[in-house]
Amino acid sequence: MTLFGSGRSEPVLSAAARSHAGRTHATNEDASLVDLDRGLFAVADGVGGQPAGDVAARLAIERLPALIDRATGRDGSDIGTAIAGAIVDLSEQVKSEAEAAPELHGMATTLVMALVDGNVAHVAHVGDSRGYLAHDGSMQRLTDDHSLAAELVQKGVITAEEASAHPFSHSITQAVGLMNAPNPTVRAVELVAGDRLLLCSDGLTDMVTDDEIAAILLADAEPDATCEALIEAANAAGGRDNVTVVVVDYGT
Repeated sequence: MTLFGSGRSEPVLSAAARSHAGRTHATNEDASLVDLDRGLFAVADGVGGQPAGDVAARLAIERLPALIDRATGRDGSDIGTAIAGAIVDLSEQVKSEAEAAPELHGMATTLVMALVDGNVAHVAHVGDSRGYLAHDGSMQRLTDDHSLAAELVQKGVITAEEASAHPFSHSITQAVGLMNAPNPTVRAVELVAGDRLLLCSDGLTDMVTDDEIAAILLADAEPDATCEALIEAANAAGGRDNVTVVVVDYGT
């Protein structure tokens, strides 16, 4: 897949997704997307405490591909700006659906996505679902949570280690479908053969440390087996929330 006439060779992608309700929840309000033809991958997590989180997450995943197609198909558009605009449009669509049905009022969802264009992954997010990159034997986090706790870290009030246990760790400041339009964070990451992307809901990161995630992500396993191992790790640690993971391997 090549976008915007970049002329780069088509990447070889393999990917898998897994989702589990966890050990304490009867329903699963997460949703995921693996679209190898588009090079488009995403995880959405219905916002807790809001009605119809599962509907919001599913709707976001269903509507995202067409909105990305439309936004990135405009000549001369910067791809990062296009993706951000598509997510804002997605938020408006989710909000409109909620306003049309009383039982859906207030529904919202987090979103983390990656669009692979040639050798570049454009990673965007709203909320506290995260993206990671495994590269050359190490793992780095690609996203910073849109949460009150993360803002306190940025201001130097608390440390990153303290943020995970902070009372505001799940008080997100942005989501798809809320009244205020989101301001998605988008970053471009150059990929080389052997790189691996992980997109996940907070059901993974709340239960499994980054070091533990890295050990699984860097192990020599296919994407589907890696997804299974990540789900198992979250549930073994308590499984207090729905957990969804998408693993994408990049080659040339």
